[in-house]
Amino acid sequence: MVTIMNGGKDLQSKDTVFLDKAGIVNVLLEGKQTYQAIRHASDEMDALSSKLRREGKPVYVLVDISKMGGHDSGARREGYERLFTIYYDKFAMFGGGLFLKSVANLVVKATKLGNKVKVFNTREEAIRWLKS
Repeated sequence: MVTIMNGGKDLQSKDTVFLDKAGIVNVLLEGKQTYQAIRHASDEMDALSSKLRREGKPVYVLVDISKMGGHDSGARREGYERLFTIYYDKFAMFGGGLFLKSVANLVVKATKLGNKVKVFNTREEAIRWLKS
């Protein structure tokens, strides 16, 4: 498990990236997300994705946005770009309020990766889809 602290004068984020027992890459985004925060979390996701691929295993990514405290344009841009550069078989996001889920759905729609990337209300729904 890797916890990434992106602090400074104002607390920005505390993100956690880890591989669970089921072999799913888990990402917990906490606090305000910036370009730098998303970049660090994405680098960790990429490392775990590479490990799973070397082992011949599918790459499922589960992102919890329920504790995300907002985001700036740099975070949105980096998140969008990383959806194209990190290898994964399926990528699911869940949690967050109506506004955050709406923004996440707009990003997914813009990527045209709707068959591989989806936004869910709950962790259970997301995991069910990842395993389907």
